[in-house]
Amino acid sequence: MKRIPLHIRFMLLKMLQYAVTTSFSSFILAYLKSARSLTDSHASLMLMLNTLGAFAGQFVIGRACDRLRTHKKVFYMVFAMLVPVALILYNVQNVTLISVFYMLFGFAQIPFSVIIDTWFLDTYPGDTGTYGKMLA
Repeated sequence: MKRIPLHIRFMLLKMLQYAVTTSFSSFILAYLKSARSLTDSHASLMLMLNTLGAFAGQFVIGRACDRLRTHKKVFYMVFAMLVPVALILYNVQNVTLISVFYMLFGFAQIPFSVIIDTWFLDTYPGDTGTYGKMLA
């Protein structure tokens, strides 16, 4: 069986990441507002915390990639963090805990995409055209 080329595997990984991110992000707030009776103020606060978590996550996760000199291991660590945090979000009842876990989700979710991009660029140094084709 012929192996799938590496750039195609990166493209499929990126497509999967976009599909999961958009479906989860568009659904979770509506679900939490409905199932946990969050007010619009709580939802706005959660979005702010998610964005702050994402901002901090860029630095922390980027630093982890630099220190460990690998994107693959950090990718797996972040993925291992995202799955339980997402599952907990659906089951937590307390608004404060929901906000904390939504912030943690932002901490890992937004940098997750950047890890894939930098991993790809490090795999193909000096070949930015391949990166553009992957995103097309």
